[in-house]
Amino acid sequence: MTKGFDVPPNAVRVWRGYRNPAVDPDPDVVLSKFFANLGTVFVPATVEMQIAAGLDGYIPSIPAGLPGKPDSTPDETAILFWDSQQTWTDGFKTLAVRTYTLTHGAVYLTPPSGADLPTLYAGALTAEKPCYLIDRPADWMHGAVTHLIGSRPVAVTPDAFRASLAPILTDIQQQGAVAGAIVCAGDDYLVYWELAGEKPSGAIAALSAQLDWLKVLQPAPTRLTSGLHDVWPGMTIASGATLNMQFERRWERPERKEQKVPADAVHVWRGYKAAGMSADDFAHFLGTVFVPACALLQPKAGLHAYVPSMIPGGGTPTSPPDQTALMFWTDQQAYTDAFGAVAVRAYTNLHGGAYDTARSQVGFPAPFAGTVTPEQPYYLFDAPVDWMFGSVRHFVGSPKPGQAAATFLQAIGDWASAYVKAPAPGVDGAILCAGPTYVAFWEHAAPGAPRDNLALDGLAGLATPSLSRTADTYVPPSGLWDQWPGIDLSVDGCINVQLDRPARAPFRSGG
Repeated sequence: MTKGFDVPPNAVRVWRGYRNPAVDPDPDVVLSKFFANLGTVFVPATVEMQIAAGLDGYIPSIPAGLPGKPDSTPDETAILFWDSQQTWTDGFKTLAVRTYTLTHGAVYLTPPSGADLPTLYAGALTAEKPCYLIDRPADWMHGAVTHLIGSRPVAVTPDAFRASLAPILTDIQQQGAVAGAIVCAGDDYLVYWELAGEKPSGAIAALSAQLDWLKVLQPAPTRLTSGLHDVWPGMTIASGATLNMQFERRWERPERKEQKVPADAVHVWRGYKAAGMSADDFAHFLGTVFVPACALLQPKAGLHAYVPSMIPGGGTPTSPPDQTALMFWTDQQAYTDAFGAVAVRAYTNLHGGAYDTARSQVGFPAPFAGTVTPEQPYYLFDAPVDWMFGSVRHFVGSPKPGQAAATFLQAIGDWASAYVKAPAPGVDGAILCAGPTYVAFWEHAAPGAPRDNLALDGLAGLATPSLSRTADTYVPPSGLWDQWPGIDLSVDGCINVQLDRPARAPFRSGG
């Protein structure tokens, strides 16, 4: 599988569902209808109606009907993974997600059924508040998952029950043996999911010892045999079913497969807003027109990755650029050829009204050889990389007060020389550009690499930061002809846009 990125640990909805007894006075009929609704509508619709909105994983389990299960323990549990928490929020802007959400009413009793985003576990459990224990991203769809669900012993109070679980969870967190762990406890139940790591954690046995009724489930990789518009009876769901749904996520579509480009095939943009244009107007134009137009008009002409950022606090003659961007192309010739396309010419003509074209600059990088020439971009590693996948860290800063430009550029060159000799684990790409009033640095780490910011911290010792962060993965929720407001750059001010890239290379002139 080509991995786009592992899911952040807080980007998961933790669901605890209780069947709706109002569907029939006969409890056996209620249970039968519950299973039927899950199999014919709810579980397949969860997948098919939400993939395009950013669903990255779905692991439902159905303990309803298991012998001895108390009614106060959920009848169905699920963890649903998304690109990010914002992706889940943005999903409700789509008709598909709003429609899917309304399917809950026929299946579940609400309340107490519900789902929540988790927070990082900090040593104690709060009733009905899920937590994640391992603070690193992971791909739960393609790992070995164990799910424990159980009930509070009758002789133990709810507070004492949760307190008894806390030291076990703390130990799991400190061991770090598992790749991921999610927990939620109510007054009467515990649900716990574990993604296997390199060695056993012992968590399931330790937690089980604190429970009365319990069931340990191993979700089975399961793929739907038909789609949303096919004629088929649905899935067969029975008591104790536990599934790890397998599907092609939106970043795994053919146009989202890995596409590496040469280190010198990136246009490095440093933009300054036009004189007399307010910062708010500049941000509004970029968010509603310029940035989405770049992302939507150019991939078919050879654009492979796009990392735009807004830089706070600009607008003066000595400040860093107001906006930066990396635009990766098949190669330098593909960029030149792209101007044969009307889409690219139209996009290019958008620059004039928003930017000070005398100060704004763009260019391809040269190999770094130890010194920094003002306004010349450099690539620090000479290897093809797909910057759309993985993580991109971006730093923009200005010289310390009173520091001469020559001294500043020399310090940046010395830092870059040392950085090239000892990059962080997983780093496979880096772009540097500096001028008398700023330094801009981008670092790419492969999917799954540790996400430290040591390089950015080192630069912060040489330059006063205006921006220092990891770019958020951003999937445009709409296209050129859809009605949508664009990108709110006050929220998404440093993003790695997930483009719809064609699987084939674009037409090349003369070839």
